[in-house]
Amino acid sequence: MQIVLIRHAQVNYKWKFWYKPQDFNKSCHEYDISEIGILNKYNIETSNKIYISELSRTYDTARLIFGEKAFIKINY
Repeated sequence: MQIVLIRHAQVNYKWKFWYKPQDFNKSCHEYDISEIGILNKYNIETSNKIYISELSRTYDTARLIFGEKAFIKINY
């Protein structure tokens, strides 16, 4: 079995230098729903199953790399 881990693409979100606790939680949520920046497009062909997290940035990154596939979302 071969397992490959890929980090999501860079997220288009600008973090502040300092946060109050409630503001930090809000910013984490905003980061989680932010779009990714598309710098390069890859085209990797595979017939293997591709597992992704439930975050939109992992789906967007997987589509960028593998194209339109049936990804398997996992909850963590």
